[in-house]
Amino acid sequence: MLEALCGTIVFRIHECAKSYFDHHTIVKKNMSDFLNTLGREFCNQLQYVDDDVCNQDAYEIFSNALGPRLAVERLQALTDEDYDRLASACAKHLEHNRVSLDHLRLVVQLTLEHWR
Repeated sequence: MLEALCGTIVFRIHECAKSYFDHHTIVKKNMSDFLNTLGREFCNQLQYVDDDVCNQDAYEIFSNALGPRLAVERLQALTDEDYDRLASACAKHLEHNRVSLDHLRLVVQLTLEHWR
């Protein structure tokens, strides 16, 4: 009986751990896909403004302006102040002021269209 109980406990622990890690793998994959989409849209929209931009620039700029926990919900809730912070972070990171608020709004809009 004790062996059966121990076997059940081990099985339950295994199932809980598997569920936890499956969930976090999906979350990490979705986060990676989201950041790739953000970077791709950033590069696509800014390639004519700055041909040296790359996906990593998008992450650096957005995380510096909005914090490291970027997510779809965060982009959906951006305020005018957030866009101003993004523009400032963009100017500082890229070392020029050629990226407009309209560029940034379009990057966010196109990124979110992939995640609706």
